Amino acid sequence: AVTMISNLLVDRSQYTALVQEISAMMRGDRQIKVKAIKRECNLVSHELAKIGRVEVKTAVWLRSGLERVVKLCALDHTDPG
Repeated sequence: AVTMISNLLVDRSQYTALVQEISAMMRGDRQIKVKAIKRECNLVSHELAKIGRVEVKTAVWLRSGLERVVKLCALDHTDPG
Protein backbone atom coordinates (compact mmCIF):
# COMPACT_ATOMS: atom_id res chain seq x y z
CA ALA A 1 0.00 0.00 0.00
CA VAL A 2 2.80 2.42 0.84
CA THR A 3 4.45 1.71 -2.50
CA MET A 4 1.18 2.30 -4.35
CA ILE A 5 0.69 5.67 -2.66
CA SER A 6 4.29 6.78 -3.15
CA ASN A 7 4.54 5.57 -6.76
CA LEU A 8 4.15 8.11 -9.56
CA LEU A 9 3.11 5.50 -12.13
CA VAL A 10 -0.51 4.95 -13.10
CA ASP A 11 -2.24 2.47 -10.81
CA ARG A 12 -4.77 0.15 -12.43
CA SER A 13 -5.65 -1.98 -9.42
CA GLN A 14 -8.98 -2.25 -7.62
CA TYR A 15 -7.64 0.32 -5.15
CA THR A 16 -7.06 3.05 -7.74
CA ALA A 17 -9.74 5.43 -6.41
CA LEU A 18 -8.50 5.09 -2.83
CA VAL A 19 -4.86 5.59 -3.85
CA GLN A 20 -5.81 8.68 -5.87
CA GLU A 21 -7.75 10.12 -2.94
CA ILE A 22 -4.83 9.58 -0.55
CA SER A 23 -2.39 11.06 -3.07
CA ALA A 24 -4.59 14.14 -3.47
CA MET A 25 -4.66 14.62 0.31
CA MET A 26 -0.89 14.38 0.41
CA ARG A 27 -0.55 17.21 -2.11
CA GLY A 28 -2.28 19.60 0.29
CA ASP A 29 -0.55 21.98 2.67
CA ARG A 30 -0.19 19.40 5.45
CA GLN A 31 2.97 17.46 6.09
CA ILE A 32 2.08 13.79 5.70
CA LYS A 33 4.40 10.83 6.05
CA VAL A 34 3.26 7.38 4.89
CA LYS A 35 5.12 4.34 6.12
CA ALA A 36 4.46 0.66 6.70
CA ILE A 37 3.91 -0.51 10.26
CA LYS A 38 4.30 -4.16 11.20
CA ARG A 39 1.05 -5.76 12.32
CA GLU A 40 2.69 -6.72 15.63
CA CYS A 41 3.22 -3.01 16.35
CA ASN A 42 -0.36 -2.07 15.60
CA LEU A 43 -2.42 -4.79 17.25
CA VAL A 44 -5.37 -2.62 18.34
CA SER A 45 -5.95 -1.24 14.85
CA HIS A 46 -5.53 -4.69 13.32
CA GLU A 47 -8.04 -6.23 15.75
CA LEU A 48 -10.60 -3.47 15.11
CA ALA A 49 -10.22 -3.94 11.35
CA LYS A 50 -10.68 -7.70 11.77
CA ILE A 51 -13.84 -7.12 13.82
CA GLY A 52 -15.13 -4.80 11.10
CA ARG A 53 -14.55 -7.42 8.41
CA VAL A 54 -15.99 -10.39 10.30
CA GLU A 55 -18.90 -9.04 12.33
CA VAL A 56 -21.86 -7.59 10.46
CA LYS A 57 -23.10 -5.05 12.97
CA THR A 58 -22.63 -1.46 14.03
CA ALA A 59 -21.23 -0.89 17.52
CA VAL A 60 -20.51 2.07 19.76
CA TRP A 61 -18.52 1.68 22.96
CA LEU A 62 -19.12 4.57 25.34
CA ARG A 63 -17.36 3.57 28.55
CA SER A 64 -15.51 0.43 27.58
CA GLY A 65 -14.96 -1.78 24.58
CA LEU A 66 -14.72 -5.42 23.72
CA GLU A 67 -12.58 -7.27 26.24
CA ARG A 68 -10.04 -8.36 23.61
CA VAL A 69 -9.61 -4.78 22.37
CA VAL A 70 -9.33 -3.38 25.90
CA LYS A 71 -6.61 -5.94 26.69
CA LEU A 72 -4.69 -5.00 23.55
CA CYS A 73 -4.98 -1.30 24.44
CA ALA A 74 -3.55 -2.02 27.89
CA LEU A 75 -0.72 -4.06 26.37
CA ASP A 76 0.01 -1.36 23.80
CA HIS A 77 0.03 1.33 26.49
CA THR A 78 2.48 -0.57 28.74
CA ASP A 79 4.76 -1.99 26.06
CA PRO A 80 7.82 0.30 25.70
CA GLY A 81 8.84 -1.33 22.42
